Amino acid sequence: MPYVDGLAVPYAKGGSGTGAGNFANAALNVMSRNAASLFGAGDLDELALYTTTLSAATIAAHYTAGTGASPNAKPTAAFTATPSPATTGQQVSLDASGSSDSDGTIAKYEWDLDGNGTYETDTGTTPTTTQTYATAGDVTVGLRVTDNDGATDTTTRTLTVQPVANQAPTAAFTLSPNPATTGQQVSLDASGSSDSDGTIAKYEWDLDGNGTYETDTGTTPTTTQTYATAGDVTVGLRVTDNDGATDTTSHALTVQAPPPPSSAYAQVVLTTPGAKDYWRLGEVLGHQPHRPARHDAADRPGGVTLGVPGALSGDSDTAARFDGVNDAARATVNLSATNKLTVEFWLKWNAYANDDRLAMELTPNFNQNAGGFVIDP
Repeated sequence: MPYVDGLAVPYAKGGSGTGAGNFANAALNVMSRNAASLFGAGDLDELALYTTTLSAATIAAHYTAGTGASPNAKPTAAFTATPSPATTGQQVSLDASGSSDSDGTIAKYEWDLDGNGTYETDTGTTPTTTQTYATAGDVTVGLRVTDNDGATDTTTRTLTVQPVANQAPTAAFTLSPNPATTGQQVSLDASGSSDSDGTIAKYEWDLDGNGTYETDTGTTPTTTQTYATAGDVTVGLRVTDNDGATDTTSHALTVQAPPPPSSAYAQVVLTTPGAKDYWRLGEVLGHQPHRPARHDAADRPGGVTLGVPGALSGDSDTAARFDGVNDAARATVNLSATNKLTVEFWLKWNAYANDDRLAMELTPNFNQNAGGFVIDP
């Protein structure tokens, strides 16, 4: 939306674009096209770019500030208190650097740190200060700011001061591999657990998912387990800190039967995190893409030869052969939700012409279409 003299004006959009992606890393040409043609004549001042869309109110305020059409605007007081809540004896940091003055500067920061309604702490032009509180309870902390023209603004925050108490620990663990196969050793590591005001005194595990923590590893945060039966197991962890407080967490572990030898590689692919599309190219009558959730037929425009010896040792699955003249295959893939991609394949070149080793290309022409890629080994 264009604005002139601080007000929105009607406009007609003369062209169209995709609107996709970020703006370019390029030169901004002013009053010309590439400093070589379409030169404009006139005075230019105060050019600014913002990485956000300014509101109509902000634009109007900028215009009045530039024309001097408005009287002094009062400042805006704002501050943060960290931590909040706090504990007795703990230092609280107060930061009023978020305060602002639309037509000038903040000349003075004054604080009411004890909540009595008077601003007894003057930090001058420094927007920060600290305070500790010896007594538990709620304190109304106040801030008063004064701008360079004498206008003021105030704001308050309620700070809760709590007595020092034991903080409960945080239970966290990883398990690997997941999914696992029956008989495979699973490693569990709870070293990511923590206690903000002490130490972890005990790690207990529910390895069979029955809801009880029957495996106590003491102060050792790791253990291992194997599972004889395929299925889903909810593995649990309970940690106890040196003051007796506890926390629990759990992860779902999938235990699978081991794949038959002929499909071991396929299982490796299909159980890899992020697997999206997978074509084994071992069919007899046509290509069949294998995906974790669905199966779709792929087009075979040319006379691709099926059933030729495959690339993997010990795998009876066959491969597809392309003659380099008119053989081709096509499959629709939707990659619009990601900007990261790994393409994995096994390829044996028999011949290629004119140094053209094109293995695959996303979009009809990589050079002319955004979002595509080409693989030219």
